[in-house]
Amino acid sequence: HGWDVMFADATSAYFHAAETETVYARPPDEFYDWCSLRGVPLPAGSLLWKLNKQLYGRRKAGQAWTNFVAEVIGHLGLQRCIAAPWFHYHAPRKIAGETQMDDFHFGAEGRELTWLDEQLRKHIAIKTSGVIGIGMRYCHLKRTRVRFASGTLLLPDERYTQDILVSLGLT
Repeated sequence: HGWDVMFADATSAYFHAAETETVYARPPDEFYDWCSLRGVPLPAGSLLWKLNKQLYGRRKAGQAWTNFVAEVIGHLGLQRCIAAPWFHYHAPRKIAGETQMDDFHFGAEGRELTWLDEQLRKHIAIKTSGVIGIGMRYCHLKRTRVRFASGTLLLPDERYTQDILVSLGLT
């Protein structure tokens, strides 16, 4: 379609998703130091926090984050693919994209990507690439990509190419 692309990365992704169980956690030792510096000394280990958001390392955190993202993206009008639920499409705005945990990659006309960026920021703390047009090069999910009018070229990682050449005795 000759669309522009945009990629984004959610910061502190799991902390966006609500905790659905009653979970308590001990604050880190640094929290007690922080309190003492502010004139509120507390004995170490004297508190428990009730979690309102998912905590990294919990078994359900990844699924809770995925569900949260699906809900946000669905609220914005993007349909989730039944066969491959990491793909999304917004027919009226002609936006197509994928989510890979906390990474997003979308294609559309530039103004639609700007709209999507603005809308996602209302719900998720993200860092975005901005609109990437034809002739531009970018790196997403550790792969360098080059945009052309005819499509996007994914470049191989030169470290792997060099390893293959060495193993075949071609260097």
